Amino acid sequence: MLAGVSAVSTAWAQSPGYLEITVTALGAGAAALGASGDSRLPVRPSDFSDRLGTLTLHARGARGSVRDVVLEVPAAPVGQRTATGDGAVMRFGFASGQTMEPRPGEGWITLTSWDGSRAQGEYEATLVQGRMTLHLNGRFDASTGGPR
Repeated sequence: MLAGVSAVSTAWAQSPGYLEITVTALGAGAAALGASGDSRLPVRPSDFSDRLGTLTLHARGARGSVRDVVLEVPAAPVGQRTATGDGAVMRFGFASGQTMEPRPGEGWITLTSWDGSRAQGEYEATLVQGRMTLHLNGRFDASTGGPR
């Protein structure tokens, strides 16, 4: 170990960011999808990137109804609510194995802060399949790496 550098200084590489999600299911088929409740999924630094001005976050977990979430949003301007179909992309993978995306205009991501390595924000989406409607919303905090 280098003099003056503790093991704690590298903890950021092992400490993931997070994506919190609340799912509200309505209608027939919601129980079969296994969608309801709250979850907190980890976002590792390797699962968050800024490529050509688009931030991509991939959160994965082994518990809860939602197991896999991908969010993409333009990095600027901070504070703008970006809709699916206007630059935001959202994909939700469920414990049942099904993957769903909101239709254009039925999902939004708001980047509340972005400093070039760490992003925080909020999102919400409405997913409709047949007679079932899911409303998902939450927040995220992710870093491309470096101390938090």
